[in-house]
Amino acid sequence: MFAGKGNALPRAALFGLLVWVSALLVGCSKRDRDHQAGLRFASSSYDFGAVVDSAPLEHEFVFRNTSSTTLRIVKIFATCGCTVASSEKDSYAPDEEGCINVKLYPNGLSGPQEKRAYIQTDAAGRQVVSVCISATVTPSATVTPAVADFGEVANGLVERRRVVEIRTLAEDATIAEIRSRTPHCSAAVLSRSVLRAEESGGYRQAILLEVRLHGSVEPGRFGDEVLVRFAGTSTRTLKIPVLLRCIESISVEPKCVVVNGESSEAAFDRSIRVTDRLGQAFTVRGVAVVAMDGEEAAWPVRWEKEAGEPCAYTIMITGLVPARSGAFRYLVKILTEKGGQEQTLSVPLFGTAGRT
Repeated sequence: MFAGKGNALPRAALFGLLVWVSALLVGCSKRDRDHQAGLRFASSSYDFGAVVDSAPLEHEFVFRNTSSTTLRIVKIFATCGCTVASSEKDSYAPDEEGCINVKLYPNGLSGPQEKRAYIQTDAAGRQVVSVCISATVTPSATVTPAVADFGEVANGLVERRRVVEIRTLAEDATIAEIRSRTPHCSAAVLSRSVLRAEESGGYRQAILLEVRLHGSVEPGRFGDEVLVRFAGTSTRTLKIPVLLRCIESISVEPKCVVVNGESSEAAFDRSIRVTDRLGQAFTVRGVAVVAMDGEEAAWPVRWEKEAGEPCAYTIMITGLVPARSGAFRYLVKILTEKGGQEQTLSVPLFGTAGRT
């Protein structure tokens, strides 16, 4: 059915159409390939070699837009907060050169380091390329131990001390400022000495720093930081974490007093033991039992230091169950003194009175 002159023109037209579509697809494919070619770097890596951590490191990676269309840089990012990357502008014409500036801030880093920066363009498929910088970092100053850990500290403590050693590469490194983030900590230089480089890994100066903990801290975990800033730029600023766990050194047992199952107006007696967990002497100055509304209960209370135990008291409470049925609740308030500082401890006393 396709034979004959009548079908020659349709076949020719169909052939021409196929040739035109093929040429169009080839052209589009070439343009896509050109656009995908995108940014081409002369070199995508740079090694700074052995460096000291006191100054930022910077390198420019030169690239060329090898596509046939203008490329736009959509995003530049790094995977580490110590690395920052940027470009001069966002758009680059075909065959135009540009550069990606990468900065590494090595403060706090040590040993071999490798950091990458990523560049995303609007090329087909959202092309992402990366550049890499590397270095072997030697700290300009070290701290031993790295953390001033005071461990368990009793609240009401006047002062505790820890000594750390700072070593610097520069023999003449001078401390310009020492400060902490809270008034509970301070630090001061105790001594300086010169080290033999061959015996100390290249470090030339040792500084003994005393970290002090002052005053009273609320019970719980506590953290601070001592900042040591050196004069000039040859030595980095040091951050020395300060950690402690503040505890109530004076404790009570039991944590609450229960009076249950007694009939109304029945007599009862209960005792509370007060001790110092650090084994330090203290004094019980007074004890009162008060209702939740603040009214003091008319219950006899006495206390005495335990024989042979300078860090323990026994408190004895005697009285009558309230002359009413139902629940009742009081607080036993214990005033203590230790090291010239007073502390009030509260112990709940509760129960349910039965009918007479």
